[in-house]
Amino acid sequence: MKNEVDNLIVGGGIAGIWLAFQFLRMRKSFAMIDKPGISISSSVAAGIFNPILPGRQKKSYNADLIYPQLGKKYQEMETLIDEKVLFTPKICYILDDQKSLNDWSVLAASPDFRDYVSIRDNKLSNAIQSEFGYLEINHSGRVDILTMVNAFKRLISAPNCFIEAEFDEEQLEFTSEGIVYSDISAQQVIFCQGAGMNHNRLTQHLPLKPAKGEVLLIKISDPIADIIPQNGVFMLPLEDGIYKVGSNFEWDDLSYLPTEKAKDEILRKFRKWYKGDFEIIGHEAGLRPSSEDRRPIIGKIPAMEHAYIFNGLGSKGVALAPYYSDILSKHIYNEGTIEKEVDVKRLRNLAYKI
Repeated sequence: MKNEVDNLIVGGGIAGIWLAFQFLRMRKSFAMIDKPGISISSSVAAGIFNPILPGRQKKSYNADLIYPQLGKKYQEMETLIDEKVLFTPKICYILDDQKSLNDWSVLAASPDFRDYVSIRDNKLSNAIQSEFGYLEINHSGRVDILTMVNAFKRLISAPNCFIEAEFDEEQLEFTSEGIVYSDISAQQVIFCQGAGMNHNRLTQHLPLKPAKGEVLLIKISDPIADIIPQNGVFMLPLEDGIYKVGSNFEWDDLSYLPTEKAKDEILRKFRKWYKGDFEIIGHEAGLRPSSEDRRPIIGKIPAMEHAYIFNGLGSKGVALAPYYSDILSKHIYNEGTIEKEVDVKRLRNLAYKI
């Protein structure tokens, strides 16, 4: 007997989880298929969200639409899964020199930035060099992605909405009314596989540009305040004097293995401003599902009926997933449009053709 649902979600990382969350709100049924270990970027990612690109002296894409509401959205997720996943230690961007301080002093007073940043000159820590002060960034913080993903999957396992298995595209059949996969029939399938999209023959023609990122786990004996210092790399507090430090971007080596090259790069940037002693206790790597133009990839896949994509969230997936899952879920049910900057259809204009 077929298990009939409205939607089949392929992928259980942050994109798939947030899309499923939106379907629950819309009272649309779904089945999600994912295998632990496949969505590895979600398990490695620091989960930091930041509306500012300090080095470029600009705001993130669609920052005004996304970040002021982000905390409320994650509070709704916390209520659903009954877990604490949202934490709000502010990002403190360490200013390099007098010019950066002067530039940001002007920007911080402007209408575009005054709700997002403040200039501070107090000492962050005895171990942190910040002689030119730092930017305290509002609407920033972190999400415990792994706790959120695992809790959500436990929640949907009870009504058998979650299938713990690796997706096999050979089993997917398209019909005039929708799709059939194993014993599941649905009106449409939505691919949320992150970097795994490149290993799915149905989506590998889309121009995803994965970027490898690595992080170090360190332990210090004199913990700093509940903040996230950043410049070149971040220093994210976890617990018991343990911090996650990273990250880097690697476009060629797309393995899941940590490298000495990345470790050296992270340490070089970290030691520029962190002068205290520390012990390295771990080293992790994951793949970010980035795109050629650094914009999400969402919408109906051209020339493929009953199939949608939700991908390309890159290093800002924690911030982008709640907002764009809402956009896509409504679009699927004819309740809204997708802006052309993120619509999968735009990829026709890039070097890759669809």
